[in-house]
Amino acid sequence: NAIEYLYNEAEVAIPESNEYYLFFFDLMERYTDPMLIKELFKKLSDKAKSKGCIMLAKYHPRETNKIQDVPDNVIELPYTIPAEKVLSSLYGKKVTVIGNATTAIVVAAKFGFNTISIAKLNNLNNRSLLETYKKMGINVINSISEL
Repeated sequence: NAIEYLYNEAEVAIPESNEYYLFFFDLMERYTDPMLIKELFKKLSDKAKSKGCIMLAKYHPRETNKIQDVPDNVIELPYTIPAEKVLSSLYGKKVTVIGNATTAIVVAAKFGFNTISIAKLNNLNNRSLLETYKKMGINVINSISEL
């Protein structure tokens, strides 16, 4: 309710679907291997398409290096809409949220969404953070094949 109150002016236009994949991007320059992230995104969008799902992409507000040639099942959400508003708009739906080490995945886990961190793929070795994620039910993957 608080999120809806804070961001009630923000409109999130998300088409209806039985299932969603939601990818929260960091700035591409923050990834140790941007090509790996692009490959991961491609695999996720292919997986979503094969399941008849919608893939949502939420880029960092300052991103200028967006992925090109995305499939037609991928919808880029406006960078002006806060992650919390996007998540609250999807509450109660079947959603898999993917992100690096961001507040967005913590909020997603609190909402009860299936949540995946790619922090290890980005060579983040903060054991305390990764253990906290695991305790919260966030799946911290070691490779793309774990999707």
